[in-house]
Amino acid sequence: MSSSFSFEPDWQEHLLCRTPWTTFAVEITMDDRHVYFPDEARWIGTFPPHLHQQWREVVNELQEWCELEGVPLSLCSDAWIELQDREIA
Repeated sequence: MSSSFSFEPDWQEHLLCRTPWTTFAVEITMDDRHVYFPDEARWIGTFPPHLHQQWREVVNELQEWCELEGVPLSLCSDAWIELQDREIA
């Protein structure tokens, strides 16, 4: 995983995702840990245009983190997303 990316779960079932371009949160269930991340269409439909091309790189980094942590990852068309303290989806 690149040092310019970090993924931090919190008690509110949010996974804080810090990337070189933006910081946002997605859902991570805590009882039976599982990450729900936007699929590419959801990402493009909710993130600003300048971030559309970064989806694959973010997913690759998150997949690596999930494998290291033993957490399943699902790409979802209805994933919850929060961008920089402002809900966008």
